[in-house]
Amino acid sequence: MLDIGRRIAAEPPIVAAEPPIVVAEPPMKNRDVYQRDPFEITLLNHGVAAMTDALTEDERRTLRFELTHFVCEGQYRSGIVRILESYLHHQG
Repeated sequence: MLDIGRRIAAEPPIVAAEPPIVVAEPPMKNRDVYQRDPFEITLLNHGVAAMTDALTEDERRTLRFELTHFVCEGQYRSGIVRILESYLHHQG
């Protein structure tokens, strides 16, 4: 006859596996992915947009800055084309 108590005591205890240690990378910051560091840029118009004809040198400089910094490459051109095509289409 087997002694069940002795047999259970002789088996190694079952130990739960430890969770793996995950080393997280620091969170990505905007300044890490932008072409220009936003902390090194001063907005010429202090973040206030205005519709003007850009007649003065300051207005042209601000417009150039906004086009350079806030318009994705190629999107200004395609936007102008869409506007002009729509205008011509509706002229008949």
